[in-house]
Amino acid sequence: MLKGQDWEIRELAMSEWNKIPGLPRVDGLVAVFYSGCMNMPKILNGIESVVGFDAVAKEDRQKNGEPELNIYHGVVQQLEPAKNGGVPFLLNAPFTEETLFGHWAGYDTLQKYIDAMAQQKKPSE
Repeated sequence: MLKGQDWEIRELAMSEWNKIPGLPRVDGLVAVFYSGCMNMPKILNGIESVVGFDAVAKEDRQKNGEPELNIYHGVVQQLEPAKNGGVPFLLNAPFTEETLFGHWAGYDTLQKYIDAMAQQKKPSE
């Protein structure tokens, strides 16, 4: 996730999920989408961040009329390792605000992420 540039949205491969300590709802994950840039931090959820991600998970306690998915937002903060025991990054999660498409969602929301990724690849008109 730290290789992203220019805050372009990407999907994180399932094989990478277990490499992220603190990733919310790992057992119910359907997809993880992220963006970031080491050189241009953004304030996300009130935190200066070099990466933001949405973890899309199946709702495990779905109530009548509730959508099938929950989306959790997380951010990665770059730290000064010398001041933080050698730790260069801190993951802050889960947040239910500042996801791209809200916290409660249906499976059709996955297409919205795919469309957002495709849209950013189109040349400027």
